[in-house]
Amino acid sequence: MQYVNRTTLTLFFVGLLFLNYNYAQVEGCDGERYRIDVFSSVEVTEAVKFGENTTIGGNFQELFMDVYEPANDDLEARPAIVLAFGGGFVAGERESLDGICRSFARKGYVAATIDYRLFDLLFPVDSGQMTDVVVKAVGDMKAAIRYLREDAATGNQFRINPEQIFVGGVSAGAITAAHVAYLDDSDELPSDIQSALNANGGWEGNSSDNIEYSSEAQGVINYSGALKDADLINGDNPPLFSVHDDGDGVVPYGNGSVPAGPIIYVYLEGSKTMHERAMELEIENELITIENSNGHVSYFVNNAAQYEEEVEAATANFLADILCGPMSSTSVSENYTSKVNVYPNPATDMLNVVLENNTNNYKLRIYDSMGKLILDSPAQNTAQQIDLEYFPNGSYYLQLIEDGKEQQIVWRKLIIQKH
Repeated sequence: MQYVNRTTLTLFFVGLLFLNYNYAQVEGCDGERYRIDVFSSVEVTEAVKFGENTTIGGNFQELFMDVYEPANDDLEARPAIVLAFGGGFVAGERESLDGICRSFARKGYVAATIDYRLFDLLFPVDSGQMTDVVVKAVGDMKAAIRYLREDAATGNQFRINPEQIFVGGVSAGAITAAHVAYLDDSDELPSDIQSALNANGGWEGNSSDNIEYSSEAQGVINYSGALKDADLINGDNPPLFSVHDDGDGVVPYGNGSVPAGPIIYVYLEGSKTMHERAMELEIENELITIENSNGHVSYFVNNAAQYEEEVEAATANFLADILCGPMSSTSVSENYTSKVNVYPNPATDMLNVVLENNTNNYKLRIYDSMGKLILDSPAQNTAQQIDLEYFPNGSYYLQLIEDGKEQQIVWRKLIIQKH
């Protein structure tokens, strides 16, 4: 796996985007929650109804979500992630995202995997029918978002933060999520999309009637998805996190026409084109490219053993940076008075960690940019020198914990840049 933005210049540029972003600083930002697994078990509430309507085939369908929460969590307002499955808008089920929902819940998020209406005719006879199905799916996801906001304002069963709801999905689900976030009334739309919107309740859809609640998303998780047109992304739109195989023949990595039926092709602009558009507009974004891969969502399917855990960790870190701000500066506990020096940064061959006026022992941990723990060792109470010979170039996070108290002393972002 390679980060498309892992050059020094682009890391700097992305850093500037982070500096200009208005971080939420939500409850629970302690340097670990939202980034790594901090809960060992998950509670699942299955089949929560959030809407209903008829399919393109005229069949009535109730819409349900399964909601995943960290077990024994005492926070009252947690960020939520609404996810949609893949399957080309003709197949799939919400239960297929059980694993990734559990992964997010262990990190402290509330995750929901949702139903949406699929194409249930024999086969599409024109592109307008496929446009209609996508618009129906967009309306269904918006209804799910509104349901969670309504719950937060009323019964508050799931204890979510209504100001921090992210959307995402896999393949068709990611296409749905991207259009939920980026298709809005400021866009000039082609006639087929406008007609489909008009026929399906307008911008909010008609899967539920609680339109007094917002369906706005605070960020997009795009696993091998696309937009009809990347220019739907505007300068005030939410952040974008994407993963895509560079040779994907199902949903294009860049742009192109893909089959949507026996005689129908649909033009889409994929993750690379969306990433370029977001960079142009200085929207906070990240693209992970699975290089030299002609698979579709290979990182969750054929190459899952190699990439799945890392992709989930990278996603969580991206969202945590939105919620809490990037870990780019020292964060010292109020009761800890030692001065912490970590240098040089960027580092090349050796890294020095020095605690002045310190008499306590501490643990030193280093995580890579995807949240994977790669160094965990006791350290001397005043100074430690770390050999970086086997550390690849990239971004890392250093954590110091006071020994015996498990009290975090400092988080710091590191850049390793060898000659």
